[in-house]
Amino acid sequence: MHDAHHGAPPEPSANATLRPASGRSRDEPDAHVTVENVREFHAAPEVVAAAVKALAAKGFTVHGQSPLSLSFTGSKELFERVFNVTLTAHRYDPLTGEKSPAGGSVYWTAAGPLQVPEDLGQYIERVRFSPPFRFFDGGHGGRGGHSGMGEHGWPGTGDTGN
Repeated sequence: MHDAHHGAPPEPSANATLRPASGRSRDEPDAHVTVENVREFHAAPEVVAAAVKALAAKGFTVHGQSPLSLSFTGSKELFERVFNVTLTAHRYDPLTGEKSPAGGSVYWTAAGPLQVPEDLGQYIERVRFSPPFRFFDGGHGGRGGHSGMGEHGWPGTGDTGN
């Protein structure tokens, strides 16, 4: 999410975890998604379609969908109104992870948990902000850089790094 003009930050980007058809939540303490059991966590196709439609009806733009989740964007004000939360944009350098007030990339944090409204809650278990994208050398001495968060999550995004 690079902001070439260093003006207003780009729209927040979030991920919605869909309600599985099995009724089994990924939030359960023993819910470890593996290749063998991933289908237990798939939402029904009708739920995926209904979630896309419901988010679009609220003004969000859905960019990606799978049986597990949706990725979507919307204005800061829309997120704040729909999910009853205050958002803050943070600029950082994706190479170092350091704050970068003069530009760089942007990630969003919430002042508290995003509250999924009842009308979306029938399709969506939770919403998290996309964590900051960061390059690191992955032990390759700077060659063929990798991307990822490393072992620690990013505060306020709802992501624990797991």
